[in-house]
Amino acid sequence: PTGVSKRTPGIAEESDALSNLYRLLHCAMFDLGLDGCRSAASVFEAFLSSFANYEELKRDMLFVLDLVSELGEAAVATDDIAVKVAAAERGTILFGMLRSVLEARSVARDAFRECAGFQGMIRFLSSYQGSESDSSPVELARK
Repeated sequence: PTGVSKRTPGIAEESDALSNLYRLLHCAMFDLGLDGCRSAASVFEAFLSSFANYEELKRDMLFVLDLVSELGEAAVATDDIAVKVAAAERGTILFGMLRSVLEARSVARDAFRECAGFQGMIRFLSSYQGSESDSSPVELARK
């Protein structure tokens, strides 16, 4: 029979949209320029700011923190200063997005704490320890 699906249409559409949004942010952080990163982060910020469901907010907060972790790993895996600078700039964009969401919503602050967001920030920053002249991400971005 036509039109029969084991998935509930609303849930499937929501899942597909979420998957596309995740893909957009990931692609922007790793494949696009800084303007593309900022634009994708703005879209994701609006998405995070609209949540009423705590568990969904935590899920998406973990996704962002995983992206930050990937950026830190990319910085550690290379001696190329340009890659380190790019990772620092993109991490800064993601942290700026998170800061805006955290400032606006107390439930987001709770989710950030529960998702070990502070530890994620420290891991990202410490990924620059031992890099060229022990430069911090901020110092690298200024070069």
